[in-house]
Amino acid sequence: MTTDLDALAARLREDAKELCAEDQRDEHFQVADRALVSRFRTAEIEEAAADALLAARAKIDRLHQEQAEEDAGHTLALKAACDQRDAALQRAKEAETLALFGLACLDEARRELGDLDGGWIEDTGRTMGVLTAVEVTERCTADEGACRCEEYGFPTTCVRDSEAVKAYRAARPVPPGEGAPGG
Repeated sequence: MTTDLDALAARLREDAKELCAEDQRDEHFQVADRALVSRFRTAEIEEAAADALLAARAKIDRLHQEQAEEDAGHTLALKAACDQRDAALQRAKEAETLALFGLACLDEARRELGDLDGGWIEDTGRTMGVLTAVEVTERCTADEGACRCEEYGFPTTCVRDSEAVKAYRAARPVPPGEGAPGG
């Protein structure tokens, strides 16, 4: 009976060793499986991070492009506003010359009790830069306005609007029925 018990004990020890070896193998496989899963998850996380980084870079590039386009639009708008301001300042300067001439005419008309002398108007207009004297040998063109030069014979001096007055006339709308003499 002892031999049977010894044999049984030996077999149980062998079975226990086998079970321990199987447990160790199972544990080894479980560790290997966990390591494989961990590597797979790490790769997934790295891939997701790379995708997120690429998306963020693309968004930053888009924002930079949009900002550049917006800046260009602001620059164009600012330039257009500056051009409009410069044109308005030029028209105001031209209008000021005309306004000063108008005041001079008003003052003279009050001194003369309502009548203005044509010679005085021409002289004052030339002095103030509203009129320009041009020597002509033939009738003025339509661009200069109505021509009365031929009444005096040729050659003669034609008194015309200055360039500033021409520019002012061109910049303002002319009411219907109102002409621009100028020559």
